[in-house]
Amino acid sequence: MADRTLNVSQLNQFIKRLVEGSAVLKRVVVEGELANCRFAASGHLYFSLKDDSAEISCVMWRSAAAGLKFMPESGMSVRVTGSVQVYAKGGTYQIVATKLEQAGLGAMFLETERLKRELEKKGWFSREIKQELPKEIRRVGIVTSPAGAAIHDIISAVERRNPSVGLLLAPALVQGTGAAQEIARQIERLNEHGGIDVIIVGRGGGSAQDLNAFNELPVLQAIHDSKIPVISAVGHETDVLLSDFTADLRAPTPTAAGELVSADLGELIDRIEMLRLSMTSLIQGRIRELSQQTDLLAERISSASPEYGLLEKQRRCEALAVTLKTEMNTRLMGLRARLERLSEAVTLLDPGLRLEKGWVYVTGEDGRPVVSASRAQTEKQMTLRFADGSVLVRPVEEK
Repeated sequence: MADRTLNVSQLNQFIKRLVEGSAVLKRVVVEGELANCRFAASGHLYFSLKDDSAEISCVMWRSAAAGLKFMPESGMSVRVTGSVQVYAKGGTYQIVATKLEQAGLGAMFLETERLKRELEKKGWFSREIKQELPKEIRRVGIVTSPAGAAIHDIISAVERRNPSVGLLLAPALVQGTGAAQEIARQIERLNEHGGIDVIIVGRGGGSAQDLNAFNELPVLQAIHDSKIPVISAVGHETDVLLSDFTADLRAPTPTAAGELVSADLGELIDRIEMLRLSMTSLIQGRIRELSQQTDLLAERISSASPEYGLLEKQRRCEALAVTLKTEMNTRLMGLRARLERLSEAVTLLDPGLRLEKGWVYVTGEDGRPVVSASRAQTEKQMTLRFADGSVLVRPVEEK
């Protein structure tokens, strides 16, 4: 009898009937560690269950997930009750969970807690060893993925507040095998580079497993050893990693980190105006003080009867008047020169001057800055902004 030939659909349907028809697989109880745990907008819970050598996909539909008595997170050890079902179209199978119970703490969570206690005991989290950010920040090193959302958020925040701050990207993997070592190596390289005032280390949001590189010792050691102040900016405001405790400052998001290292131009102008008013007030106060001294001397001269004494006091009064005038002129000239320098400094911070000197500001279709040639080649069209207007261009296709 010849072997029967099946197509792929028939084979997958046959496997589906075998699996889902099994009395054993209709109700299984499996223990393992949660990974890639996330709630979809629909309310369904998607996750993986793994041990030291294997992993299986799982789903808990919204009706069952609504009854959970705890918030599942990657790294937890759990007990799953459900059935094994086959997705015939894709030839894959998963556990459809009807019940999810905590079975203890997962290995990743336990290791993070152990390392946290160890480093806290060593004093790595102590406020006394933290470095202050410089009052004037000219150049910032950024350790993150060049393809992630974090770098764009930081650039946008700095460009919006103070474009004169220079940014240097030290690209690194931020999740997966080798990510911690690569992040640590880039922190060390920025320390060796020189001319960097602050380092931002971070990435956008993700699961606990995605963010775990920032809980690993190589990253924490590099942050602790850095001679340059380090800002940890990992995930969202609710994500708290060991890098946040070790760094000199924690930013709740990458955008907030960009704002921390860039002083607002409006704030600088306000400070200059406050300085001008303060100097004016000091000079006016000194003028009033010298005027009162002059009036007092004049009264003494008018009350003195000896002619010689009158003439002497008159000469002293005239000398004081000359001194007053000279001092007023000197201080006013100094104030005017300082205000002119401050005004020039504010003018130089105006991003429009860069365009007048020949710089061009390039944005893609989505309005975000195009900062690399590889990005430009993927754009269908770009806007070139000059000092006197904008031009719409399309990249030339290579022949």
